[in-house]
Amino acid sequence: MNINDAIAFLSVAATPSIDTFNQAITVIREDTLDAFIATQFKGGNVGSIEVNVSKEVLFRLFERIQQQWMAVGEREPYASVLADGKYMMANIAENLTEFRSSGAMGIQQLQQLAVKNGVNLNYGSCLELGCGVGRLTGYLAHHFKTVTGIDISPGNLRVCAAYLNELGLHNTDLRLMKNLSELETLEGFDAFISFLVIQHNEPPIQKYMLDTVLAKLRPGGVFMFQTIVNAPGYAYSVEGNFNYKDVQGYEMHALPMQHILKIIQKHGLTLLDVLKDRQGGWSVDSYTFFGVNSRND
Repeated sequence: MNINDAIAFLSVAATPSIDTFNQAITVIREDTLDAFIATQFKGGNVGSIEVNVSKEVLFRLFERIQQQWMAVGEREPYASVLADGKYMMANIAENLTEFRSSGAMGIQQLQQLAVKNGVNLNYGSCLELGCGVGRLTGYLAHHFKTVTGIDISPGNLRVCAAYLNELGLHNTDLRLMKNLSELETLEGFDAFISFLVIQHNEPPIQKYMLDTVLAKLRPGGVFMFQTIVNAPGYAYSVEGNFNYKDVQGYEMHALPMQHILKIIQKHGLTLLDVLKDRQGGWSVDSYTFFGVNSRND
């Protein structure tokens, strides 16, 4: 396999054997990663995206995200999850059933990817990062023994708790994350799920979240998460972010794929599928990553 074959393989998100995937990763070595990223990103430049910052700066960035989602969650909890006018508070009553039903896609995709890749799902404990108003949480709780739902929006969590109570589900543990470092205190889990969440955090936070959470995946456990890896012309610097004053809406960011692949490799996890999706919008490169902790320790 040459570098072009390796790039083509990862570009189309094929699903060959684990050996073939590992061979592709080996071919794309450190000195060729930038070239690989350049072929994936439509005009983007991985060098223009700052991802490594001190913990002090990391926590300051998180405080900014908190402010945004505290405001959005109080104002438009449903539309903050799915940006559509019909899910705004003025219209949600007639569209609530449709909104909630859309969460079924998450558990269905998890099960389909598991079957496709020959993975036996362990329906023990599940961590959902960014549970929002419970759109997917309810479906997860119907299948997993326990579900820990984490979110930074008090407004969204109140809606989520009421919805789960309405469903009669009492196997969930909803947590308001007040500090980014709280992720480090989480216990291990058998599944990690996250959709439409990671992309709303600056690249340094995305990297920290994935690095911290994936380290806690138990042997035999699976991960399935989505984020944006590129937007045309996207660049990011911490200084520029702090100079951006709007905290009423929410931000969208990209974490280059090379960083995601490195984190997965760092923790000895096996990436089985990389699927192009539209969850970040039509003008960006959004992907869903699926894999397993195949270690025995």
